[in-house]
Amino acid sequence: MKLQNKKEAVWFIYFLVLMGLFYWLDHTPWFQTVILEKLARLNAGAATIFLSLLGLGLKQTGTTLVLPSGSIEIARSCTGSFVFMIFAAAMIPLPVPWKTRLLGLLAGFMVLLGINLFRISLILLVTSRFPESLWTFHVILGQIIVIAGMLFFSLWWIKQAKNPIFFSITRSNRIIFKTIFLFIIGYSCGYWFYGKFLENPLGLWVKQMVDGHASWLAGAMNKLFFFCAGTDYTLPSVKLIDGCLSSPMVVFFAAMVFAWPGALKKKLLIIFLGFIPFFYAYHLLRAILIVATLGIQAKGNNIAYHLYGQIMLTLALLVFAEFFWRRKQGPPSTPKMMGQLLMGMATGFVLSLGTVFLANKVLAPVLVEVITGARDMSYNPQQTISLMPGLHVFIWTTLMWITPGLEKLKKWMGVCLGIIGAFLIFAGFIALVEIFRLTPHVGIVKLGVVLLPFLIYGVLKETNSVI
Repeated sequence: MKLQNKKEAVWFIYFLVLMGLFYWLDHTPWFQTVILEKLARLNAGAATIFLSLLGLGLKQTGTTLVLPSGSIEIARSCTGSFVFMIFAAAMIPLPVPWKTRLLGLLAGFMVLLGINLFRISLILLVTSRFPESLWTFHVILGQIIVIAGMLFFSLWWIKQAKNPIFFSITRSNRIIFKTIFLFIIGYSCGYWFYGKFLENPLGLWVKQMVDGHASWLAGAMNKLFFFCAGTDYTLPSVKLIDGCLSSPMVVFFAAMVFAWPGALKKKLLIIFLGFIPFFYAYHLLRAILIVATLGIQAKGNNIAYHLYGQIMLTLALLVFAEFFWRRKQGPPSTPKMMGQLLMGMATGFVLSLGTVFLANKVLAPVLVEVITGARDMSYNPQQTISLMPGLHVFIWTTLMWITPGLEKLKKWMGVCLGIIGAFLIFAGFIALVEIFRLTPHVGIVKLGVVLLPFLIYGVLKETNSVI
């Protein structure tokens, strides 16, 4: 027998033995009561929070979730515990370092929690509107989702263990997990620090500085542009209130710096020296843009007021993507790099205008009328949904333009496919909201709208579909 065959045979024997052991453990009263009961409560609580963000009203009582259409219990068998045990039985005997096995088990458990949360949420969402579909989604589709998802992750992890090359920006799984871990720590600590900052005298003083300087700039603009021209219009004054604080962007800044490779002392120095200037400049610019546009757009539909953080996050990620390609392909001239970025943004802006017009004047009314009989969307927080296709086209066009090695014909082909994809995503989201009468949290919608095209681009890039 060849050495490779011997290794496979040993692995298979260990796998069978561990499967039997885990099967016995999964059915012991202690494991059922102590572990699975708590895991079922965890799944129920996570599903309650997630669906509440989508606007679906439900209450949790232990492991039971109460919907307007009835109640559903998250049973111990619904935790996916035995699926994880199968995964663990396959991971533990692998001929790889124990550190890799333990990382695989930890990652597999987190992936299982995510997949199971998706499965439970999907079942609850669909059955809240179509109660008769419970059996189909619970017994058939639910099991397929969990088994297929864990099988895919298992095969991927085994492949990575043999050839641990992940995304092109890194060289090992260890760096990936370290970066994600540091980002989570940085975001959590940054959010806590941000709250403390806003409550102490220094934070209050910086907010007063933003208010004072915004008012001064508004007055200077009135004198320069309107008083000298003899017009009666004057720019209004604004005040920085808690609802105007764009905490995700400020905390995102701290988390990105903390996760970036480098010495801890240097990263902390950048965060503490740059936090207040970033906070000040970010909110001062927002205040000035709101002041300058309130005469054109009322507060209720003002883009600068509602979508400033979304737009700034988009621009930051586009600059990061351009910087990444510059590092990967070698340092081209700065004018050429900026020219590609600006050309992509200009082209994307023009195309986004047409996309928004067609999506909101043609597609949305027809689709909403077919579903509900009305012509207007029932939920469109701060224009986020109506502007979704335009923002997607803007981001995707810019990404196509800054991708090195693409001929103009391929760039335009990619842009056209992106426009079609933007319409499909827009239609799918409207259908989801209208059919299930959802009112998802506006912050979640905004973040998802921005990150989705970057996520799709990253996946296609790694599969050599956009290079």
